[in-house]
Amino acid sequence: MHHENRPLAKMSTTIILSLTTCFMFFIYAPMELYLTNQSEFFYDVYILFPLIFCNFLLFFIVSVLVGKLLLHTRLSRPYLYAYFIAFVCSYIQGNFFAAWLPIIKGQMLNWNDYPIERLKSILLWVIVIALFFVLLRKKGYDFMDRLIKIVSGGMGLMLLITLCILFVSTGGYQKKEILSTATAKDMLTLSQNKNFVILLLDAADSPSMEQVIAEDPDRYEPIFEDFTYYTNTTSGYPYTVHSIPLILTGEWFEKQTTFEAFRTEAYRNSPLFANLEELGYRMGIYEVNFAVDASEQNRFDNILSCKRKVSSPFTFCRWQVQMTGYRYAPFDLKRFCYVYTNAFNTLKVLPENELFEDENDFFWDRLRGESFNLIEQNCFRFIHVEGAHTPYLHDEDMNRVENATYDDALKSCLTITDTYLKKLKEAGIYDDSCIIIMADHGYGSGFNDNPIFFVKGFAEHHPLQRNDAPISHGDLQEAYRRLLAGQDSSTLFDWSEGDDRERRFLFQDDDNNPQEIMEEYLQKGHAGNRDTLIKIREF
Repeated sequence: MHHENRPLAKMSTTIILSLTTCFMFFIYAPMELYLTNQSEFFYDVYILFPLIFCNFLLFFIVSVLVGKLLLHTRLSRPYLYAYFIAFVCSYIQGNFFAAWLPIIKGQMLNWNDYPIERLKSILLWVIVIALFFVLLRKKGYDFMDRLIKIVSGGMGLMLLITLCILFVSTGGYQKKEILSTATAKDMLTLSQNKNFVILLLDAADSPSMEQVIAEDPDRYEPIFEDFTYYTNTTSGYPYTVHSIPLILTGEWFEKQTTFEAFRTEAYRNSPLFANLEELGYRMGIYEVNFAVDASEQNRFDNILSCKRKVSSPFTFCRWQVQMTGYRYAPFDLKRFCYVYTNAFNTLKVLPENELFEDENDFFWDRLRGESFNLIEQNCFRFIHVEGAHTPYLHDEDMNRVENATYDDALKSCLTITDTYLKKLKEAGIYDDSCIIIMADHGYGSGFNDNPIFFVKGFAEHHPLQRNDAPISHGDLQEAYRRLLAGQDSSTLFDWSEGDDRERRFLFQDDDNNPQEIMEEYLQKGHAGNRDTLIKIREF
């Protein structure tokens, strides 16, 4: 009787193993990624789950059918054992060997830079395979079949419980009622009367920018004629996702609620937005992760609702599988699994408007190919482009090149800025515009906190001025108010060169994972100086 039921037992083992493996790859992994990075994605769990469930169902059915077809052949056990080994190695790879993985920010990775990780991955597979066959030799087939069933079943239950806890603790069950998105609408629409422009160049570091300008001052310093360059500026956070809400609202995210709820409320109550509306400014926010609820969308020229679906379900599902592989696959397969999370924004379904993209080429092509559309009403434009962020793709003249450096990226930023300012002058609206050229954070490690900050007031004329006053992005709301009231760029802050001041900086290693500890620091010296950056608490 035991022998007659062996095929049935083997098939049940295959089904349990397939169920757990497919659950880990096609439901648990993409759900965990979404739940710990909700603000990075335009979709919510109610869009995500039906699509990844299709992935799960497809691969589960295929793996069970293969097991069924091989059930009465000599390949039955090799298939089952290979499947189990792949499951164990992938689980270890994804949960214990993933700490080294570079954060996906669009950079080009040189996989040859990680020989130790490749060796660890190879050793993992060799050791697991060796241990498996040692056990098989000592314990026999029946023991291994039972072991596979017990281990895979237990692991599947553990993954399910973990996902349920994460689902509740992160608020992942909340529906994103309005899937708002930034379009390119009116990006080059400005006023004949008054304009307030903030051009944010991502990751443009102040000390590095100073070095680049010093290499060719005759070329670069005239770009910032009429500006004051605040060389001792600290941001509030090391990453864009938290920095931009602080820049636009003055509110600090301290994990007091979910980031999505914080961001929505902060934008609703932004002193900057309220002041601009009181002064009659039309507002355009050109930032890929800017999101507001339905009641707020009409405040902005370019923020529109996208439909609750993706334009290509097949591409969406394929990218979800690739991102899972980036974490769980063996080292030599990871290079084929790299997907920039911002790519998902291209799958939004928009109401006949062009999606805003933050790549430098997107802004540059429109800057060169289109003219300003001038209207009578005052205009505010916040434009965030990748600037000096990885990947480095351009030379100083904005030509695409291979092996570009960070200095090349900064020079391309200067070219973009120069072209934009000249275009304002040619349109006759430069003097009627107050302009800020800034970055959201510095470059390098998360603690290299000294972003560029150039500012010019209305009708302001003078050579480039440098000011080493200790200022912070936390000071910007008052600076905006003074700028809009007509004050010049040297009088925007209450701090002067040489003042002693402590400035706040919040660091979170995984910038959008609610489970990660956030650390608070005080910068007691010059911006970017690690020696004077003092940690005071964790929360």
